[in-house]
Amino acid sequence: MASRSKTELKGYFNTGDIPTAQNFSDLIDSALGIPSGSAIGVESDQAILFGTATTNGSWRLIRSGDNLSIQRRESDAWVEKTSITAS
Repeated sequence: MASRSKTELKGYFNTGDIPTAQNFSDLIDSALGIPSGSAIGVESDQAILFGTATTNGSWRLIRSGDNLSIQRRESDAWVEKTSITAS
């Protein structure tokens, strides 16, 4: 687990930044307080939000079939920044 300070975590998500998979991993490990070995279950039509669903600049992780999509809210729409494929 890579525990980071709130200041460092916030620095990953500034306007214009494209956070890396490691940045999201650090955020999840540091901020969610989920014990090691535990899991979060998310259905394919649900997302994990960082911010709110209607606020520009918010981020979300969402399943798309067998893939994971990392999206940012821009101009009132979700825009995919990267995805992780199952294959």
